[in-house]
Amino acid sequence: MKSPFSPLFDSRLATSHAVTSLDIEETADLSQVTTFLLAIFQADPHTGDIALCVGGERLGVVGRARFEAITDTSHGAHRGVEIGAGDGATLPGAPTCFTLIRLTCGSCPQIVFRVAGDEPPPVCPEGHGPMADGA
Repeated sequence: MKSPFSPLFDSRLATSHAVTSLDIEETADLSQVTTFLLAIFQADPHTGDIALCVGGERLGVVGRARFEAITDTSHGAHRGVEIGAGDGATLPGAPTCFTLIRLTCGSCPQIVFRVAGDEPPPVCPEGHGPMADGA
């Protein structure tokens, strides 16, 4: 079954390639995930490619360069050129309906972003144990 997030994935990148991941709920839709990714990339210009995870499973990798190209972030504004263009579902400005939680591994450079904070911390994909709030 094809993932609803496939338009975001860069098929040239292996899921093991990304050091950073975004852990989302199964109910998240493409528009929400695009908003989360945009917030991560805008908050940290050093964040590279991001593995998109649902239920701890890596579905694919969102390449930063490709994401910026398909969302036209070159002018500092999300224009939704290909994703959600003209659907009227988003408003301009910083998102106010969610807070991204940044979790890091103490033994390696792995980073996980989450939107929901009421779940136990994820385990490092490299097997180093539970990750901690990296705020």
